[in-house]
Amino acid sequence: MPLLTVGDHTVNVADQGSGEPILFVHAYPLNGAMWDYQAATFADRYRVAAVDLPGFGSSPAPTDPSSTTIDDYADVVAGVVQQLDLAPVVLGGCSLGGYVAFAVVRRHPQLLRALVLADTRTQSDDSAGWQRRTKMQRRLAQGAPLAELADELIPTMLGRDSLERTELVDYVRALMLASEPAGWIAALEAMKNREDSISTLGAIGVPTLVVVGEQDRLTPQTEASLIQARVKDSRLVVIPDAGHLPNLEQPVAFDEALSEFLAGL
Repeated sequence: MPLLTVGDHTVNVADQGSGEPILFVHAYPLNGAMWDYQAATFADRYRVAAVDLPGFGSSPAPTDPSSTTIDDYADVVAGVVQQLDLAPVVLGGCSLGGYVAFAVVRRHPQLLRALVLADTRTQSDDSAGWQRRTKMQRRLAQGAPLAELADELIPTMLGRDSLERTELVDYVRALMLASEPAGWIAALEAMKNREDSISTLGAIGVPTLVVVGEQDRLTPQTEASLIQARVKDSRLVVIPDAGHLPNLEQPVAFDEALSEFLAGL
């Protein structure tokens, strides 16, 4: 479909199928194509959309990456929901996408039908995390190749078993490289300065599916359990043999959990 103009951004959205709408928001530093397995599974029963945040996939980078916030991304998502007439929508987000979902809860709760929170956390960055993201921003600004940074990130994101699957590693790497350095810098800026979302959990008033990969080292099961314990109408599903990207690493198990959740809405 044509690119959408949402505020100051031009945004690419993959949109297929018909029925009750689902909108997916990707992890950093991937793009909306990370949800292709889910689109293939659910587009015969649901309307499935996936957004490329600015600077990722086919969405042009923001003009001022250093000013990007999670709230900016949430407003982009809200604009997509409104322009495509998706409300009320089942909003699914992985990692960064989960941070964006929390901001949508705060800023645009009327747009939501349900939430799917995969491998994300509520806490803001500590000092060490802030410094790591800032260091990566500097490397990007100095011209470090995205391929070099992607190769550093992949071992932290995929589970032990997934790292042995060459075709999966290559696919995740390709998703990471389908972006612009300015998009990475903007997302790092947004993530390192995001607000703590622990208080947001009590404000979630829609059914929520919390998913986590059994082998996730970035946002382990303790993080998912905290979210599930504080969201009133929620359930937790642990995906075996998966790390930080369970919908890519174990798509059948992820889709089964999502299908059961959607059927119960």
